[in-house]
Order: sequence, then C-alpha cells, then structure tokens
Amino acid sequence: MTRLSKQIIKLGLLGIFNFISSFHCIAQTQVKKAKYNIEVFGMDVGELNVEQQIIGHDTIVKAITSVDFKFIFTYKGIYSQEGTYRNGELLQSHLKIIRKGKVSSDTRITKTGNYYTVIEGDEDTSYIYNKIRYSGSLVYFNEPVDISTIYYETSGEQKKIEAIGDHIYHVFKINKNKKNDYEYEYEDGILKRATIRYPLANIYLERE
Repeated sequence: MTRLSKQIIKLGLLGIFNFISSFHCIAQTQVKKAKYNIEVFGMDVGELNVEQQIIGHDTIVKAITSVDFKFIFTYKGIYSQEGTYRNGELLQSHLKIIRKGKVSSDTRITKTGNYYTVIEGDEDTSYIYNKIRYSGSLVYFNEPVDISTIYYETSGEQKKIEAIGDHIYHVFKINKNKKNDYEYEYEDGILKRATIRYPLANIYLERE
C-alpha cells in the first residue's frame, strides 16, 4: 500500500469519525416547546411560551410570558425566565420583569460551591443553603413524580407539592395548612393546565 493510499484511508476514517461524532451530539440534544394561554375572569390576557433543551447533562429552560390585562386596572408586562440544571441540580437562573418598557425586577440565582447566591437588582444579595433539584422552571416538561418540594424562583419560596389524583398535583406552603396555592395537571408528562390561586382572582393556564 502506497503512502498516498494510507493518507487517503486515514482522512476517510477521520471524516467518518467526525460525522459519527457530530451525529452523536445532535442526537444528545432534545428540544421541547409549548404555548399556554393565560385566562383571568374568563378573559384571555396573555400567553406563555416555553422551550426546554437537554444538551448532555444540562437542561435549559426558557420561558417568556406576555400579559395585557384591562379590567378595574391596567397591567401590561413581559416576564422572562431562564434556568439551567446540571445533573439534576439548579446551576443558574435569571428572571426579569419588564413593565412599560422598563425593567422593574431583575433577579439572578447562581450556584456557588454548596450554596446559591441570589442577586436582586444591583445591590440586594441573599443566600440559599439548600440544594434546588426541582423548581418552577421545570414544571412544564417534567411531571413532578416522586417530588415533595418545589422552589419558586419568582418568590424565593420553597413549597410542598403532592399528588391528589392521576397526574394532578397541588402545591401549598410548608408548615401551613394545605391551602392549595397552585394546581398542575399533566398529560404524557407535559403540563396540560395549571391554576394559580390568589385572594382576588384565579389565573388559569391552558396548553394549546
């Protein structure tokens, strides 16, 4: 076998290896998307778009909520949330609320060693010393089977979650009575509808 032939074979094998490697990377990336309509007082007031990517050991969730509500008062805003989980534990999260074209809230949660650093705006800093394995950003594509607690990045609260029926879960505050704050219903492991209960009104999410 000539030297040129060996080089050709080597380049060919390298090309095959690169093709297989690139295909493997593509196969390891999973993308899911969902859109939810938001309803209050029987009126459509906005929509929520969610995308989840699984790349290797990382789960990345991006959610954007647009609300335009006019009733007794007017509320118009955009809420964006992005979270990254690695090996089943929250790595980082970024939440931003925009009202009237201006940022009204900006919160970042970052895993630092064995704890989390929470930065709100430019100054307020706090810390979380418990591991966060399931949070509000995961509820859309990850049914909380065998999950007992959920962390909400929006409020900074850890709450209890339990099944109350087939693929139906409710959420309530720890060390309080089981007043149902949230209710989630799943179909094929994906959130189908949700109810968020407030004193003045309930908010309903329904997947399209």
